[in-house]
Amino acid sequence: DTGAAVGGFAPARGLETTLADDGDQVLYIPDEDRRGGIYAYRPDGSPFSRGGEVRFGGDGIFQSDAEGITRFTCRAANGSDDGRGWLIVSDQKADASDFEFFDRRSWSHLGRLQLAGVRLTDGIASTQQPMPGHPAGLFAAVNADTNVALIGWDRILEATGLRCEG
Repeated sequence: DTGAAVGGFAPARGLETTLADDGDQVLYIPDEDRRGGIYAYRPDGSPFSRGGEVRFGGDGIFQSDAEGITRFTCRAANGSDDGRGWLIVSDQKADASDFEFFDRRSWSHLGRLQLAGVRLTDGIASTQQPMPGHPAGLFAAVNADTNVALIGWDRILEATGLRCEG
């Protein structure tokens, strides 16, 4: 109500961006400096553990800096977030940014996507709001701090073969 801070914490590794996933009440923070993957925290700053692990993607997946992070949420029949979907993290490479896909439930690495001509990506964002010509919403990626590349999620889903069924 007052706008005053209610708490804070210092993450274990380099901080550039954060994704708050309300489904699990977890904060995801990519390690932008050491290629250490993505660290998971509870809102109070304590480590969030899944399968005994508090981070994922630190096994040589990132070639440069893990930077932007967003998600794609799958929905149950009633429209609620049932925990399925993907976490997407940009790998800020100079030649061509990679967008690494991880399963929201297991944190397993599902693969990577590149967008032609997109490089040095810091920030990424996603909306699943249907738009004219983009029925599944849009994925946005900053390109070399000069412009933003947009691609429809329908095209990404087609190219990757990822599906929300099951």
